[in-house]
Amino acid sequence: MTTYPLLPDLRFGIIGSTASIAVIRVKALTRLPGASIAGMADVAVERGEARAREVGCPFFADHCAMLDTIRPDVAVICAPYLFRATLAIDCLKARAHMLVEKSLAASVSKADAMITASASGLLPATAKTRCRSVADATGDRWRTTLLRLVE
Repeated sequence: MTTYPLLPDLRFGIIGSTASIAVIRVKALTRLPGASIAGMADVAVERGEARAREVGCPFFADHCAMLDTIRPDVAVICAPYLFRATLAIDCLKARAHMLVEKSLAASVSKADAMITASASGLLPATAKTRCRSVADATGDRWRTTLLRLVE
């Protein structure tokens, strides 16, 4: 069995809980000592409610209601990339740290909006990509944006 260094207890909220990657994230979180899934949100209400029942946490049709009600330490954004920038900014406003699936955002301007929100003192943010060469995959402008986000 893998052992982990002592971690603080963290409450996670899953946004986009019906996405296939959410299943993987939930499975990983349930194995992480000190982690608890405090709530889930999704616009697909019927499937989202079913998934939340499986996990044993409250479900919200509105991610902002989830953020306001459960006040997660970390929000895991599993929603489609077209919506991630708006969701991430809402998380920052709610003072929730976040894990955003790749791709970070639908455009450089939306990623820039995330950076601006983070730089405004809401919370620091980082990004990680699996691409060996972000410049090769998406162009130098995107690479610059990711590097600024990590700084």
